Amino acid sequence: MMVNPILVVMVWRGGDRFLRCLRSIDHSSQYFSKVLISVTSDPNSPDMVAAMKFASSHQNCEVICTGVELPTMRHQDFWVTHLENAGVNPKDWIYWLAYDDQVWPHGLAALSNSKHELDLDPHSVYFGPWAMRHEQPDILWNGSETDHMEVWTSFPKTGPTTLPLLTWISDQLQQPTYMQMSGSV
Repeated sequence: MMVNPILVVMVWRGGDRFLRCLRSIDHSSQYFSKVLISVTSDPNSPDMVAAMKFASSHQNCEVICTGVELPTMRHQDFWVTHLENAGVNPKDWIYWLAYDDQVWPHGLAALSNSKHELDLDPHSVYFGPWAMRHEQPDILWNGSETDHMEVWTSFPKTGPTTLPLLTWISDQLQQPTYMQMSGSV
């Protein structure tokens, strides 16, 4: 199934990290049918101003200001409910972007066709890698954007790289893990 997923971005630290996030979305917006930005700071904050400026130049972008930090799972539930209420098709895909993280356009380009669509199996869930830049909380990483990042995964190096969804749910009930990996679809 060839699709352009909906990108959902949750803003947390904001500031320069969020501006870098917006630049990465700008360079990869063609891969997404819609871009939803959830700003958790004050409605008059610089982050909200930046999000609204971004949305004004991207027709497929919507901004909502929650004004409060939501835990990851509640934040995801908020957006799923919002999309359901907006009439989004239940077969549409959501590409989750972790707080203030970046979209990796080179990765999307490698996985997409000439129409910028991703080939996704409707019976699968795709979990993005944990890509690490080892940033300090108050200092932005400033290396080369094209350098490879260290990547972590929950799967063993020798495979398998797929897992039935019901097995994953059962495993989560027994031993919860961090599910909000950037690039999860």
